[in-house]
Amino acid sequence: AQSAAAEGAVDRRRAVLASLLAGSASGASTARAFESEENRQAAYLNKAVQLNAAADWYLFDLRPLVYPPQALVDRSDCEKMGDACPEKAGLSVISELYRRPPMVRGGPNLSKPERDLITPLKTLATSAVFDPDMSDDLQGLVSDFELCSAKLESAARKGDLIEARKQYDTGREQMNKYFTQVNSATGLPENSEAFLKPMPSDGETLENDKYWQRRETKYLVKKKVDAISKGSKTARFYAKSIFGEDAVSWDPRGDRVDEFMKPAGTQ
Repeated sequence: AQSAAAEGAVDRRRAVLASLLAGSASGASTARAFESEENRQAAYLNKAVQLNAAADWYLFDLRPLVYPPQALVDRSDCEKMGDACPEKAGLSVISELYRRPPMVRGGPNLSKPERDLITPLKTLATSAVFDPDMSDDLQGLVSDFELCSAKLESAARKGDLIEARKQYDTGREQMNKYFTQVNSATGLPENSEAFLKPMPSDGETLENDKYWQRRETKYLVKKKVDAISKGSKTARFYAKSIFGEDAVSWDPRGDRVDEFMKPAGTQ
């Protein structure tokens, strides 16, 4: 009886969260929801965006350093090229990416993986979005992922390609387990922006599957927008006009300029 009651409570929490997220995606009002549920919704939506972006970085930036494009590998000769061959050249880049920068006056200075991968995983796991048992499970996966990340950095620093690939693949599997548990708890459909899409294990899927091709294209556009927008007010405001429909401006008013310029009362 206690087990049935617990399962019922989980189902109710899942239904509430899913309904709130669906309402947000469709623009429906969530005024009827309790404030605490609204906070849970906002916290989850924010972290879901960050975690999908983290998966993009892991697949489209980090993976090519561990598994270089086959065209480069076919032309390389590691015996002659040494550490400059494509299979090994990426390891030095990984080592730098994972190295924590020097301390700053305000506290620790996080590396990119710590900031963009581990932090959103950890903050969602320790938030009030899920019940305590679920949070404990997620925190365990985060701890495993942190250890794996440290081993990846160590292998890259030593130039151990085989071990680096092993730790990269293990990290992807751990993130996928995390994503799967979260998706199961929320009950969201795959077409929801807050659904955490598990990452494929093979390069063929990334290269040939239309979903992942489209996702990589949007990710690369976002990188370009972010890089240019840091020093350009015009790019921050008019990203769609400059980079195309896949771009999202830092300041969305520019992308919606036609809407803002319409005379009052027109559709």
